[in-house]
Amino acid sequence: MLSGVVLLLKNVPAPVRRGLEILSAFAGFVFMAFLTSAMIKFAWGSFMRGQLSTSSDTPLWFPQAVVTFGMLLLTLQFLARAIQAALGLPLEDHRMKASPVE
Repeated sequence: MLSGVVLLLKNVPAPVRRGLEILSAFAGFVFMAFLTSAMIKFAWGSFMRGQLSTSSDTPLWFPQAVVTFGMLLLTLQFLARAIQAALGLPLEDHRMKASPVE
C-alpha cells in the first residue's frame, strides 16, 4: 500500500523530489537538534541536582541520558540524509529491502 507522501514523491520531477528530500531532511535535523540540546540540558540538570526516581531510587540522569543518546543518533541520521540528498547520492539501497511475504 502506498502512502500519500510516496504518491506525491513518485509524481514530481526528479529535481523537485531531490529538493523536497533535502528540505525535509534538513527540517528534521533542525527540529531534532533543538530537542536533543534541550534534552541534554534536562539530563545534565538532573545529574547536577542528583535527582532520584521516587519509586526505585534510580538516578534520573541515567535513563534521560539513554533517551538523549537515541535522540542524538536520530539527529545525526537526519543530517546524513540531508547531506546525501544535497550531494545527489542514492537515498535508498534496494538490496536492503525485505523480500515480499507470499
